[in-house]
Amino acid sequence: MKKIFLTAVIFQFFTVINFGQIKSTGIGLNIGLGQIKGNSPSLTSLSGSVQFDINTTFWEDLIIRLGYHYSKKVEYFLPENSSGKYYPFVKFFSLQTLIKQEWGENFFLEEGIGVVYLNDRTFSDTNDWSIGTIFSGLFGIDFRTGESGFTIGAGAEYAVAFRNRNASSVALKIQSFYYF
Repeated sequence: MKKIFLTAVIFQFFTVINFGQIKSTGIGLNIGLGQIKGNSPSLTSLSGSVQFDINTTFWEDLIIRLGYHYSKKVEYFLPENSSGKYYPFVKFFSLQTLIKQEWGENFFLEEGIGVVYLNDRTFSDTNDWSIGTIFSGLFGIDFRTGESGFTIGAGAEYAVAFRNRNASSVALKIQSFYYF
């Protein structure tokens, strides 16, 4: 996890420096509740993700978002004797294209669609990687002055893999981004 995060931060840094078509970049976190499943009944999960936005000058209205998402059965986070227990999880990498619609000065609606590379770990003997798709929507408040500053919002995302066990993750989330 630390290596992935460090690689993403380095990628973000060099993207900002080396490419003149980059209008703005941002880094964001989200946390939420939802469900995961993969050839199994749905399990309540707690999810979180780290995401990077790239807004280009040649696609003014489109945002490119790279992300790493992790969802684990919610009982893992509850205080109990968890020795010897297996807690299912789903993790995935995503590449999304987003459209951001402004509502007045400070409010916005964000819709996205993209591809995912999803790892299904809903059973202890399952370790399936599959390609799939992700859909997301968010209503937010923009606190930026110019191009830099914070945004916060609440929304939902749905990711599903297309082969093997048709693993999926659904989450209602709270999200915060900082744009440089």
